[in-house]
Amino acid sequence: MPTLTRRRDPHSPNETWRIYFGDVEAGTIAERPEGPSGSPVWQWFCGFYPGSHPGEQQLGRANTYEQARDAFQTAWNVFLSNRSQQDFDEWRQHHNTLNKRLRLLGIDTKTDHCAHGFRTTFSTLSHHEEIKEAKAWDGDVVELQLAHLDSSTVEGLYKKHGPLALIGSRAKLMQHWADRIDHWLDPKKVMPIKRGT
Repeated sequence: MPTLTRRRDPHSPNETWRIYFGDVEAGTIAERPEGPSGSPVWQWFCGFYPGSHPGEQQLGRANTYEQARDAFQTAWNVFLSNRSQQDFDEWRQHHNTLNKRLRLLGIDTKTDHCAHGFRTTFSTLSHHEEIKEAKAWDGDVVELQLAHLDSSTVEGLYKKHGPLALIGSRAKLMQHWADRIDHWLDPKKVMPIKRGT
């Protein structure tokens, strides 16, 4: 059975480690941007999707890298105990399909950007974006959109806000994200998606 290994993310402005279980990216451990004095300086995220259900992924914060690593390992042991070979195969198929499309667009998936990087980028930018020196997006909105919250938290949000929990805020977040991507795009490089025959 593979063991967990780590690789430094050369593109992250903060110290960030991508954690792998064989060829599958199992999560990340990252130094947080400067926060309030006394706040934890490391964050970790454990799990992968597809190949798991919403709420099975876990995340947390710690004061040291070692504490974050130990918490990640504990969370991984639980996550792994609920995985089948089919779950890993589902992740690989999804990951490989997206990476193949990126390579067709001329993007080097080893050095420039990979499939899992889309979720990581969305999470990082959404959590840390500020508008007029105030946090732009509530953490629950971002995590609910990424299906990172555990089932009891999601259930609590649904009980408090109804079956369309935070749908207005989630819709605004996704529209903001779509607008941001549109802004990044160079119209000369956009390739239209053609319907298959």
